[in-house]
Amino acid sequence: ILLAQIDPPPQADRESIDPLRIRELADSIKAQGLLQPLVVRKVNSRYEIIAGHRRFLACTTLGLTHVTCNVLNLSDQDAALAKAMENMQREDLTPIEEARAYKRLSDGFNMTYQQIADKSGKTAVIIKKRIALLTLHPDVVTAIHERKIPVGVGEEINGIDCPNTLKYYLDLAIENGVTREVIRMWVKEYKDNVRRSATAS
Repeated sequence: ILLAQIDPPPQADRESIDPLRIRELADSIKAQGLLQPLVVRKVNSRYEIIAGHRRFLACTTLGLTHVTCNVLNLSDQDAALAKAMENMQREDLTPIEEARAYKRLSDGFNMTYQQIADKSGKTAVIIKKRIALLTLHPDVVTAIHERKIPVGVGEEINGIDCPNTLKYYLDLAIENGVTREVIRMWVKEYKDNVRRSATAS
């Protein structure tokens, strides 16, 4: 299919694509050819990517005009579900990208955590905990997404309910690479200070 006739997925679970990884993939395709075709569906006179967005970008980088594709006949709902499931199998999704993929399945398809778990090979508890990450303070969500702090550290530091204090400790955590136990100590210290201030007043 002509690359010019193919459109990227309208809503990708992968929010940030590393240009270096695309370049490496392009070099691989140049040397070995496209070993795995893109999976697309027909939408009017064009094609929409179901699986293979990174391969599509790599082929575009190489200046290719045509690419091998598997064309599936899918409804909008089936296409969205297939894209979400394909992306969830990838190992390089960040925890936040993973959480948003689960949430789209939960909200868009009324899937229970157990149904998502059965599809993804995870447990319902993990699905629930991942989706809960999206309720953390936006700065914490960004730090987890950018892999500046581990999930556990983000979950603990969110116990600080003063935005300025949270940002102070979050910056410390990012700069020093602290453990979950250290964060727990900081949060306890913060809450003890708040309690003492309330008692004094």
